[in-house]
Amino acid sequence: MSDIIVVDKLKTYLGNAWVHKGVSFSVKKSEIAAIVGGSGAGKSVLLRELLSLIKPTSGYIELFGKPQSKMSDKDLFDFLRRIGVLYQGGALFSSLTVFENIAFPMRRFTDLSEKEIKSTVLKKLASVELKPDVSEKYPSELSGGMQKRVALARAIALDPELLFLDEPSSGLDPTNATLQDNLFWELRKSLGLTIVLVTHELSTLENIVDNIIFLGEGKVLASGTYEELSASKNTEIHSYFHPERVKRGEK
Repeated sequence: MSDIIVVDKLKTYLGNAWVHKGVSFSVKKSEIAAIVGGSGAGKSVLLRELLSLIKPTSGYIELFGKPQSKMSDKDLFDFLRRIGVLYQGGALFSSLTVFENIAFPMRRFTDLSEKEIKSTVLKKLASVELKPDVSEKYPSELSGGMQKRVALARAIALDPELLFLDEPSSGLDPTNATLQDNLFWELRKSLGLTIVLVTHELSTLENIVDNIIFLGEGKVLASGTYEELSASKNTEIHSYFHPERVKRGEK
């Protein structure tokens, strides 16, 4: 399988400190890859760099075989057309209906007719297991789990090749989080998506992720499957995958 993302020796200096000191990894086509690590490891910063929202201090990022640093405005527009993003909290437009939220990227990036947009919106709602009548509601009228599904429908509105997810299980109860993981798995299988997510959910890492990229000390401390990383002897990685629980009554 070919690499969709290549990151090499990435360094990032922000807030008078080095966030990344030499991050290197790759993500293959149709892979579900997770970026994990402790607080302050630079996970969200890295995600923003991959989305071309932040420029790294130095290093190399390649997206769909093209160096990010050499992308023209047209290249960047084409890149945005090929990706979808599910932001933490969903980031739906509260003043727009579900229909208008999902239709937004179609109107921004395509020349589809209103009839075609309507048909596509309903198809995307069905793909995230929501009924057509949901399209008439506003985000405030939906549960947190339903809002996440609408945001996912918007993220896949343009049939992206690459999907970025930022803490997708944030705010969800365990049952809805599991249902969402299953949905990501099915979408990857049916659409051939490559998925990159930032998460702290161990259940997600164990159940659906192919490649875990563990950030620490400004670099990638390890990458591999859940089984490989959970067996790591590295103290930081071991503590992440095997958090100690304090029993009630202990001090």
